[in-house]
Parts: sequence; C-alpha cells; structure tokens
Amino acid sequence: MTDLQRVASFYDPEEAHVACGFLNANGIDATVFDADTLTALPSYRVALGGIRIVAPAEQVEDARNLLEMIQGGEAKRKGYKIEGVRCPACGNTEFTRVKPWFFPFLIYFSTGVPIWWNSKRLRCTNCGAITDQQAEQAE
Repeated sequence: MTDLQRVASFYDPEEAHVACGFLNANGIDATVFDADTLTALPSYRVALGGIRIVAPAEQVEDARNLLEMIQGGEAKRKGYKIEGVRCPACGNTEFTRVKPWFFPFLIYFSTGVPIWWNSKRLRCTNCGAITDQQAEQAE
C-alpha cells in the first residue's frame, strides 16, 4: 500500500472537493479526508487543521505544484490570437470576446425567450482595452 501524504488543507468542504477534482483530472490520485466529520461539525475545522487532501507520496510534489499554479493565477485562460487585429493601446494580438448581457437579459425578461448572440467586440488579454476592430477576412 502506498504512503499517503497531505497535499493541502482547506476550511471549506466545497473548495476541498473542487481542488481534489482538479487534481484527479490532472492524473493525481488525490482523496479528500475529514470532509464528513468537518462538514457535520464545522466548529472543529480550525481545531483539526481543516479538510485535508492527500495523495500518494510520489505524486505529492506534482499535486502541490498544480495547486500553486492555480492559486498564483497562472492557469487563467489566455485569449485567442486573432490575425489582422492589434490592440490599439498595447499592440497585443490575443483577445477574448466581450459578451453582451444587458439586451439578452432585457429581452428574456420582457418576452420570456432566452436568446444570446456573439459580440464582435474584443477585449485585450494584456491591458483589458476593448476594441471594435474586425479580423481581416482571408480570401
């Protein structure tokens, strides 16, 4: 039997289960310990050190690196490189689409019909500037 070691501790059971699921999805055989006890007795969470995530000893370092990557913000979604469009503020070529919410929300509550459409506005992933430039169409 492999030796299990603590990877991380969380005070919220939901956060512990999400982190464990993330580790499992990335090939780490992680397990949540003490979740049942500390969910039933939430006042014991601090006294017992929180809800633990454990993994086999040979996977602990990889699991900690994955969790640090997420907590450090390195796993944030990058934008899409759109050819022919540059950010007017910084010159970056990676963008995400700006999703409209007001008009779909208004139409839904006035008619009861849920609709959604894609915006042609782009947000720069580097500086956050919004542009209405369109990608050049390849012919």
